[in-house]
Amino acid sequence: MKSIPWNKAGSPSHEAVQEVVFKKRFLNDLKMLTEFHHTGQLEVFHSLMLKYLPKRQHFRYRGMVDRTQLAALDHNFNLNRPQAVASTKDDQAGQARYKVVFPKGQKDWVAKPIKEAKTYAYVYDMMHQVIRAKVKKKEIEGDQSA
Repeated sequence: MKSIPWNKAGSPSHEAVQEVVFKKRFLNDLKMLTEFHHTGQLEVFHSLMLKYLPKRQHFRYRGMVDRTQLAALDHNFNLNRPQAVASTKDDQAGQARYKVVFPKGQKDWVAKPIKEAKTYAYVYDMMHQVIRAKVKKKEIEGDQSA
């Protein structure tokens, strides 16, 4: 272990640090910590799925698959929205917007960024593609019957 100027090799403090750092249990825990990921986005997706798949309503398998895919499209399309900025009406026009919240876990006030409103532009593209596919299928079916 490389010596730090204020912690000379062989000193009691150096030995104590080595004892803690090289413990097998600590090294095993460290492996688990390096693969840690926040699950916030997954929780947001699960919440959004309730919009498309309410728990109190029954759906057939194909409907479940379709609705899950729609929820995934909605989530992925709106995932990386930019932070909202104050409008020109405000004194602070052009500045990033935040909301102040008091999370139970932290026990302290936190400023969280406000994102721009969700958009559903992808829905119109999907509808146009479906209509084009239907028209094309009818044209092909019409050619075969002739």
